[in-house]
Amino acid sequence: MFKEFEHENNNQSADWKNCKKDDKASEQIENYEQDFQPQLRFHNHEKTNLQSFHQNLQRKFQDQTMRQLSFPIRNHNFEHMSPYLRYYLNNHGDSFQEYRDYFSLRTRQFEKQVIHWFSQLYRSPNSENVWGYMPSGSTESIIKAFYQAREYFKDRKGMAVFFSQQAHSSVNKSIVYLKMNSFSQLAKTKGFLIPKELEERGIFEWPERVPTQQNGEIDYELLKYLLKPFAEQEIPIAISLTIGATIASNFDNTQKVIDVLNSYEFNLSHQDIQVVLRHQLFFSNQQN
Repeated sequence: MFKEFEHENNNQSADWKNCKKDDKASEQIENYEQDFQPQLRFHNHEKTNLQSFHQNLQRKFQDQTMRQLSFPIRNHNFEHMSPYLRYYLNNHGDSFQEYRDYFSLRTRQFEKQVIHWFSQLYRSPNSENVWGYMPSGSTESIIKAFYQAREYFKDRKGMAVFFSQQAHSSVNKSIVYLKMNSFSQLAKTKGFLIPKELEERGIFEWPERVPTQQNGEIDYELLKYLLKPFAEQEIPIAISLTIGATIASNFDNTQKVIDVLNSYEFNLSHQDIQVVLRHQLFFSNQQN
């Protein structure tokens, strides 16, 4: 009835045993990764000591938190929010729409204030004329941003999505879910030739993602060359930029990207911009 899981103290799996250890450091990393997560072991004939399991799991999480270097979690403490876990909160609906809400267990009334605060922080040209909401996380934010872009250009045939090698992992599946095309897919479909500037740099096929620099930033020069055939054919584009990646914490310079777009006279205006901040907040200068 229950599948038996390996206990954390069990020996390494066969796959790990067959791995070749190049040096002592890699062996220590492998052992640490294997030992990180406590695992439950279910049996029909014995009770699981859940108290011991949870204590061990918390100890492991605390140890991992202190070792974490990139993802910004070390200074987060949500203990003061714990009293709200006693309530079943439901923030359904749009906080910017005026209608009677019969469900009072919500915090949606604060959502609108958060959106306006961030729009002012990021110097929106009209901070009072924005729309947005607090999604569940990065994937939902990115899907929503791409959806807005797709709907904005719904009267145009085809749209190319540009994103770098350091882009969030959900970008690819967002494109698939929304039946959109990456710049690489569209270029191959339309038979675009690789710009000569890229061939001079040893790139002879359309890359799946925009290459990045050593520091993780998008390569602005290569982006400019990749954009060239799309600008010549007046194909609308959507660009996903990275603002603090999970792994490398790299930032793409939005002004440099805007300069690249302006070099081709793309019709860029503040009204066309959708923003995902830290993959946790979505707001747009257009009403949805």
